[in-house]
Amino acid sequence: MTHDVEETSTEVPAGEAIENLVAHVTQLLIAKDHPNPEAWKQYLQPGVDTLPDPDYQQFAINRAWRVILGKLNEAKGVDTMDVRYCLIDQKGSVENWKRLFEMGVLPCIIEHSLPLSE
Repeated sequence: MTHDVEETSTEVPAGEAIENLVAHVTQLLIAKDHPNPEAWKQYLQPGVDTLPDPDYQQFAINRAWRVILGKLNEAKGVDTMDVRYCLIDQKGSVENWKRLFEMGVLPCIIEHSLPLSE
């Protein structure tokens, strides 16, 4: 018995633009009048915004925000577990990731002006 294995490519076809999810997150912060919308990038590895793989961009962005949210929990005792659940890493639609980020993570970021100053 054989099994068909569906392979999915993360390469961007020639002529298509790479979606910059780092810029998307920063623009969300700007739109909500965040006092320092670029500060979160210090938790992000350099070059993520130029990667052609949106899954890896999501993973790297999620990792940065998990660290930032963890620091909020440590510093102020704010329970961020539900917020962190909205940072999905598994392959899926970019639009779904954006929706969950905007609805589940962004309000916490804005409420606490994350990242916290060190």
